[in-house]
Amino acid sequence: MNAIMIKDEETGFSIRRVYQSSSGFQSIEGIRQFGKLTIREGVIKGVASSFLTSVKVFDANNTLILDLTFDRMTGYTRKLVLRAVRKELIEMLREASVLQERTFDENEAFEKIDKELSIVFFGESYNAILHWADEYGLLNN
Repeated sequence: MNAIMIKDEETGFSIRRVYQSSSGFQSIEGIRQFGKLTIREGVIKGVASSFLTSVKVFDANNTLILDLTFDRMTGYTRKLVLRAVRKELIEMLREASVLQERTFDENEAFEKIDKELSIVFFGESYNAILHWADEYGLLNN
């Protein structure tokens, strides 16, 4: 896919597809990269409102590994998507480890996944606030 991706400022994802309905709402599919995983978010946007419709996660081979749908009136926030993806990935890891008789430290997995997902969803915001704080002399070297 060589198409130029446009970054959506509100959601922080790269827009993959946009559909305009006759009602004025836009259906948007956005993507984020999480290591070798691709997170696709489905959002419906109207005037002063955004609703989350779906979250899908694909592996490096474009195999669907997570497919979540949300009620029509679920307000969109990055934190909501982050929490849903984190919860489901940890649950899948737990189930897979039991099936293959392997173990993992669930607390460590939570911390690592949460930290990396936070960077995926909020990295630009973190950089912006650090830049702002540095300008105001709020950070120590």
